[in-house]
This record gives sequence, C-alpha cells and structure tokens, in this order.
Amino acid sequence: MSNGRGSQPPFSGLIWATEKNPPMARPRGSGFDESDGTRPEVAVLRQQRRQWVTDFWDEGTDRCKWKGVVCDNKKGNMIGLDLSCGISLQNLRWLNLAVNDFGNSEIPSDFGNFPTQLFHLPYLQNIILSSNPDLIGYLPETNWSSPLSLLDVSGTRFSKGLPGSIDNLKHLKKLNLDSCVFTRSIPSSLGNLTKITFLDISGNMFQGQIPDVFGNLNDLSFMGFSSNNFSGLFPSLAFNLTSLTFMDFSSNFLRGTLPNNISGLSYLRELHLYANLLSGRVPGWLFSLQSLEYLDLHSNKLNGPIDPIQEANLVQLVDLSKNEIQGTIPSSFIDLMNLTILDLSSNNLSGNIKSCMLVKLKNLRSLDVSFNNLLSLTRSSNDVNSTLPMIIEFRFSSCNMQPFPSFLNASKSLQLLDLYNNQIHGSITK
Repeated sequence: MSNGRGSQPPFSGLIWATEKNPPMARPRGSGFDESDGTRPEVAVLRQQRRQWVTDFWDEGTDRCKWKGVVCDNKKGNMIGLDLSCGISLQNLRWLNLAVNDFGNSEIPSDFGNFPTQLFHLPYLQNIILSSNPDLIGYLPETNWSSPLSLLDVSGTRFSKGLPGSIDNLKHLKKLNLDSCVFTRSIPSSLGNLTKITFLDISGNMFQGQIPDVFGNLNDLSFMGFSSNNFSGLFPSLAFNLTSLTFMDFSSNFLRGTLPNNISGLSYLRELHLYANLLSGRVPGWLFSLQSLEYLDLHSNKLNGPIDPIQEANLVQLVDLSKNEIQGTIPSSFIDLMNLTILDLSSNNLSGNIKSCMLVKLKNLRSLDVSFNNLLSLTRSSNDVNSTLPMIIEFRFSSCNMQPFPSFLNASKSLQLLDLYNNQIHGSITK
C-alpha cells in the first residue's frame, strides 16, 4: 500500500541531500555552530540519491515494490530493508539515521557490519545516529582509518566503554556521546584529538579519574562531562584552554581546589561545576573572565572567603549556594553591574550587606542569601529614595536581619519576599 510519499526513501531519518550538513543534537546551553556545510558534498549526495532512485526505487511506484523493501501485507508498513542488493556506499560523505525506531533490534549486520565498516569508508565525514534509544551497538577497538569529522551517537545505547583507539580519528572535530550507556573510564587518547572543537560525553556512566590530558586541545569550544560518575582530582589543564566557550563538569564526584590563576578561558561564557566535592576558596579571577555570563558552583565544599574582585566582568548569574563559604561578601560585588541572579544561600557568610551598595545592582532580579545565620542587612539613610527596579525574588530567611529594607517598598516588580526567621522590627510600609 502506498502512503502518498512514494518519492521518499523508507527511512525518514536518512537524509539524502540538504543545503548544509545536518546538525548534531544540540545540548543544553550550547553555542554549537550548525552552519558548517560544504557545497561539494551536496552535489555528491544528490547524485547518489538519483542513482538509488533510478536504479532501485522507482518514484512513481508503490514503495512496497521497491527493491530491498519488505512490507506487511495487511497494513502496508515497511518491516524490512535489505541494503545488500548491490548498492555501493563507497562514495558516501555523510550518514544521518537520527530519530528512528529500530524496535529493540540490534544494529543489522547486513548494513555494512555497522559500525566497524563505516569507519573505513574512504569519504565518509559525518555519522549522525542520535536519538535512537532502542539501537544497540558498541564502538570497537580497531585501527580506524577514516576522514570522519563528525560523530553523533547521542541518545543511543552504546554499551561497553569508549575505545582508546578513538584518537585514530585524527580529523574528528565534533564528538557527541551525550546520554548513551558508556561505562568504564575514558581513555587518555581523547587528549590526542587536536582538531576537536566540540566534545560532549555527559549523561553516561563513565567512572574513575578524568585524565588531565586536555591542555593541547586549543580549538575546543564546548566541553561537556556532566552527569557521570567521575571521581578524583579535577583536570586542571582544562582551565588553560584558549577557545573554550562552554565547560560543564557538574554532577560528578570530582575533588580538588580551583587554581589561583589561569592562562586560558578568555572566551568562556558558561562554567558549570556544581554538585561535586570541590573545596578551597572561591578565586577572584572567576569574576574577571571577560566573556563569562553564567557561573554555577553550587553544592560543593568550597570554604574560606570569597576573594576580592580585581576587574569585574559581565556575569549575569552567580550561584555559590550550598557550600561552606565563610567571611563577608566582598564589597566589589557591586561592580558586577550585569548581575540578574545572585544565590549565596546555605553558607557560613557573616558581616553586613549595606543596602546603599545593594541597590547599585540595577539589573538584579533574584537575590537569595538565606540560611547564613550571621549575615545581616544594614539600612542606609537614603533607602527611601532607592530601589531595585528589576527585583522579582528577594530571599533573606534565617539570617540576622533586623531593620526592614525600605528600598523594597518601591520595587514594583517584586513577586516573592522571604524574610522568615529573622528579628525584623520597624515599619514595612512607608
């Protein structure tokens, strides 16, 4: 039976020709560039499509009569696809099998003994196999010889570990292994992929220490290692990467301290190290990174005071909550003029926050300093003429606040005010 789409190949996810290379699955927060297509490949792919349709699949006939296609006689659904009928993959440049339903079947051995054979195709540059949760397979230890530059198997079930021979893919620029079922440790050979720009191995079951071998990946812009079982010391050489815009090592068991100084990260926009076991001080250079917009270090064991900020950056979100940070909040925080969210809750902060300093943060939308028992707010004489015009949430519960912050009276955007468990006195309204 025909479904009115007889001119299309039976795999809806197998894209035959586009104006640019198909994108990899976009991870959260990514600055991933999807516009690096090459026109010569398009011409080759269109020629391949014409050859397939002309020689094997007649666009004017029922797809169930196409060579290599097997259909259910009752419903007309395609239930089989035989690609061993003389079709050559030798000139294939990219392969997209994203978002298909393989029905808990193993990778068919008839399809070039995937995946081993694919890595030996002389022209294959892009393999996209993302979002196939029922697909089972593994990346074998083999002497790969391939021009492959993009490998995306995110959201599939690739068992076993990541082979050490992956560094034989010397042209690899983008590797996405997000949300697979990879186990064991990661090989140090990842540090030999010197052309790589995008590396995402988050959402797996990798374990053990992360090898500190990434110092030479000077083109790497995206580094995602979150939500694994990594332990041991944080790979400090990652802080020296000069092209990095996104770093995420959150939700692991990494230990160690943040370095006192760094030589890279000039272009870093997002730094996510939350939910680890990191300790030591919060270094001031974090707030001096020129491009940093999001800093999230919550749920660690950071302690000691926050270092003074020497040169304020354009950071918008700072989350240092659920640590063991002590001392006062540096007065230089008022120089972070782009701050929209500041969360310092559940620490051991002490001293006074002067309201005349706080109201200088005109873009602040959410402030949470709750559960710092020794932290108080000092009201200034000119509070009545001051306000936080953008503030939506103000949380100061379980602290040592006594006078009500009168500058909140004029904050028209305020939606949530939490002053629970304080010793507030004085008038709340003007």
